[in-house]
Amino acid sequence: MDNSKSDPEPDAVLVDKSPDGITTITLNRPQKRNAVNGATAKKLTQAFLAFESDPAQKVCVFHGANGTFCAGYDLQELDRSSTNGPRTEDSITYHGPVHGRNIGPMGPSRMQIRKPVISAVSGYAVAGGLELSLIGDMRVVEEDAVFGVFCRRWGVPLIDGGTVRLQAIVGLGRALDMILTGRPVGAQEALSFGLANRVVPKGKALEEAQGIARQLLAFPQGCMNLDRNSCYNAAYDAISFERALAFEYDQGVQVLGDESKHGAARFAGGDGRHGEFGHGKAKLTPFELHCHLQFTFGGIRTFPYYKDRHAARILLEPSMPELPANSNPQLVKKSQKRETYLRTTTGVLVFVSAVNYVVLQLEERSGFIHL
Repeated sequence: MDNSKSDPEPDAVLVDKSPDGITTITLNRPQKRNAVNGATAKKLTQAFLAFESDPAQKVCVFHGANGTFCAGYDLQELDRSSTNGPRTEDSITYHGPVHGRNIGPMGPSRMQIRKPVISAVSGYAVAGGLELSLIGDMRVVEEDAVFGVFCRRWGVPLIDGGTVRLQAIVGLGRALDMILTGRPVGAQEALSFGLANRVVPKGKALEEAQGIARQLLAFPQGCMNLDRNSCYNAAYDAISFERALAFEYDQGVQVLGDESKHGAARFAGGDGRHGEFGHGKAKLTPFELHCHLQFTFGGIRTFPYYKDRHAARILLEPSMPELPANSNPQLVKKSQKRETYLRTTTGVLVFVSAVNYVVLQLEERSGFIHL
């Protein structure tokens, strides 16, 4: 049987399953900028259902091929389906009422996926494409990506969870700004909204998302997924604060006798000390200070850090001033308050607190970095 005749777009949705448990689902309609029609909605739903039902697959990365996440619903297909022409698989649209997790116009939009999903967003994630990106627990966004309710211009409503998920993620005020105006929202603004969780260089979203997925694989899966479920229950289902707390407790105690007991024994044996995440984050020896925000002269920035007791190394983004190759930061003082001071051979002083974030300021006169 000729599959090209029965399915004119057999590769509209691609699925790759890695041996270690990462499923990558790819929208692949380059001629439509990954806009979704009826047939693609069905394939996308089937792909997510297959991911959920496969016990060997733990985390999903969802992205669009060819530099675009998704341009929304295929309005040309919708226009054709509204005429009296012949009905084809492509022209079948799923616009029925919500019944549990039944298929929606964009496909899996009515599903709360039962395992972690990371959306890797490049190019445009607009209209129904924005709604699909919200299926992910987090969004890794390329620096030139654009979100927006572009369907505002055409009188097409958000019926794939946009009004529900967007406000839960960014708050009602920001959601209404995007929904009412339909304006484009770039990557940096999306990051400030909380719509983007990471902003990466162009072409790097998939790579970063897969790296995060590998990090999640290293954690005890039962505990992680119970906490994830509790977050969604509190956001969408709980009718009171007390009910949300009760759900959290009832879910959490399920792993106390298994994963938590095993984890406590590992910690007692010396694992995970000093913020080390083991395989959850590549073992950082020596200390690495990751500066993800551009550092400007005289400016103040915050950024995460990870520390090791014995030595130090500073990693700078290309946009930041580089330290000389012979800087070789060394541990020079550790106070009783667990505050660590690092000094380089070139005279740069770095203060690192014991909390998860450190605030550094560069003073032009002294050339020193200090709190």
